[in-house]
Formats: sequence, C-alpha cells, structure tokens
Amino acid sequence: MMIELEYNQQHCIRQLCDSLKDDVVLWGFVEGNKGCAWTDDIINPRQAIIIVADFCYLLGCCENAKEIATILNENGKYKVIILGDDSWVQFLNESFPKNHSKYKRYAIKREPNVFSYDLLSKYTMCLNNKYKLKKIDKDTYFEVLGIGWAADGCCYFSSVDVFLNHG
Repeated sequence: MMIELEYNQQHCIRQLCDSLKDDVVLWGFVEGNKGCAWTDDIINPRQAIIIVADFCYLLGCCENAKEIATILNENGKYKVIILGDDSWVQFLNESFPKNHSKYKRYAIKREPNVFSYDLLSKYTMCLNNKYKLKKIDKDTYFEVLGIGWAADGCCYFSSVDVFLNHG
C-alpha cells in the first residue's frame, strides 16, 4: 500500500533519489520545497512517486502497479514523468499504452567554470531599452507565480522567504 508523505517526512525517500543526483527540482523537494510524494514504506522505502510542479518522478522498484497507476491518474496528468531507472518503462507501456510519449529531456551544464558572466553581460547589453533585467524580489515573486509560462521560476519553493534566501 502506498502512503502519502507529510511535509516533514520527505527526507525518508532520500536514498531513492540517488539515481538522479543532478536533478535540482527533485533534490529541492527532498530538502523541503513544495510537492507531494507517496512511498510504500516510511522506514525502508523501496519505491516512490514524487510530484513537483510539472514533473513526476518514479523512483525505486516498480511494485503495486495498479495503485501507482491510480495515483498517477489522480495526480500526475500532463506531467513530465522522469524515471529513476528503466524498470519503469514496462509499467508505463502497460498502464498507459496510449497516453505517454518518450523524449530526451534537456540538461543544464553543472560543470565548474561553464557559466560565463562575461557572456551574460554581453547578452544583457543587447537587450532592447524597453526591457529591464532585475533580481526577483517579493513583489515580483508573486507576479511570476501568476504567469503560467513563468511560474516554474518560483513555484518549487515552499514560501516567498525560502525563495528569497535560496532561489
């Protein structure tokens, strides 16, 4: 039986997230950002479903297929599903034969010295004068949350204060 985790229980599925070490959305959730999750066992979890904004993570082993399909039907529609490993592919193919498609997800480079402040500065100098580049503050945070395509920039954080300190 799958158990929906309470906010203060998110840490119990940490070991299942190891297969996706570089996924900042997933690790933000484990560290306390917004989202919801289910697992088979709080003490020794073998599988987990995590839903954060537009993303749904299927982690660990694939057991309880019928219950997982129900949870996904109720909570995971139109989400980008990210698999912890390929063992979930058969489950998706059998449970949702016509309702999913596979594609390669983009990745952000995380290697040291890849980000260029000089290049960013050159890009910002080319902006039309009607645009202004500024840090997201408290007021802007709430504006961004209200813009469908931009909300992902702030919606993963549990509060405006958490965003202002860690965003």
